[in-house]
Amino acid sequence: MTESLAPVLEPLALLERGKANAVRNPLIRAPQAADLAAPVGTVMRPTLTVETVDSLARAAGTFRENGASLLPVVEDGRLVGVLTNVGLARALGEASEPTDAVGDFLESTEILPPYATAAEALRRGEDGRTMVVADDAGRVVGLVSAVDLWPRVRVLPKPAMVGGMATPFGVYLTTGNVAAGAPWWGLMATGAAMFAMLITGQTLAEQAVRAGFPAVGVHPLTFGIFFLLMRLVPLSGTHGAEHMVVNAIEREETLSLSTVRRMPLVHPRCGTNLMVGVSIFSAVLFLGLSDKISQEEIGLRILPAVVLGVVFARPLGSIVQRFVTTKRPTDRQLEGAIQAGRELLERNATASYAASNPFRRIWSMGLLQVMSGALLLAVLIDTLHRATGWTWLPQSF
Repeated sequence: MTESLAPVLEPLALLERGKANAVRNPLIRAPQAADLAAPVGTVMRPTLTVETVDSLARAAGTFRENGASLLPVVEDGRLVGVLTNVGLARALGEASEPTDAVGDFLESTEILPPYATAAEALRRGEDGRTMVVADDAGRVVGLVSAVDLWPRVRVLPKPAMVGGMATPFGVYLTTGNVAAGAPWWGLMATGAAMFAMLITGQTLAEQAVRAGFPAVGVHPLTFGIFFLLMRLVPLSGTHGAEHMVVNAIEREETLSLSTVRRMPLVHPRCGTNLMVGVSIFSAVLFLGLSDKISQEEIGLRILPAVVLGVVFARPLGSIVQRFVTTKRPTDRQLEGAIQAGRELLERNATASYAASNPFRRIWSMGLLQVMSGALLLAVLIDTLHRATGWTWLPQSF
């Protein structure tokens, strides 16, 4: 078998070493060569699995539904073997009961990581076998065989969850496991920029109070100026681009400029909704109370505050998104967001681990970086205030 494939495998070895120009085999077309250089994670097909304790009857049903020549079998989420037609035939020949465990009829199989090249998959599956694709922790992520290596329209697997943030340096996107787009220090710049807008609103509001504006309106005026600045700066356009790309990914649409441009600006999981919900909760809980707040007064307001915050966070948050925190992005902003989306899908398809640990997920959310950027600017302003005594800085900072 190896000798019969030698004319194909020899050019593939050159291809993997970066000598694609040396390939002259007529069996390898240019589109196929591009696919053979791609990671297995971008060409594999999805697969169902069963556990070692599952019955043969359930495994046979899942086998039929899976539509492949083998079915991965896992234990504690990790691959331990595969079930094939040979194993099912042996179970029938031994007069096994349909309720018997599938774990007694397992076979070994070829395993490829999602970051292995398609050329390696062809070399290791030269007899046409189907191989399991599993990450470095042994979690099954797909199947691959020769038919999957032929040129086709690439459809990268959809991440289970996509989140993102707008930064002054473009869109940041994450699945919680992998990230793409703006770097971590771009998230810190977002925190600094938002804090700068908030502190500007507070400064102008306090100046207005000194000029005769009613003191009771200092907080509404602060947030009014903050929202106005949010609307005016380019960050709101980047925020809109982030929402549009995330909506396109979640709808499994093509990440092209014409398609993404049609996507909605509003997203149900936007942090703006959380901010609106917290604002409603705080307003209901504390509005109109004196400085001497009794526990009874607080207790009577907590439940209505929670209910109103939860009920109105999304509808009012969507309005705030549409008219304040986002706006229609420019084509340049959209193109940058689309590039980040494509990078995210590629990295998600070839990730070394299919699931992230809690610490990586917390870091990937970006909130720590945003808060760090805001804190650094706060420390800088406080240091300037103490060192210079500038009166135009907010005294309550």
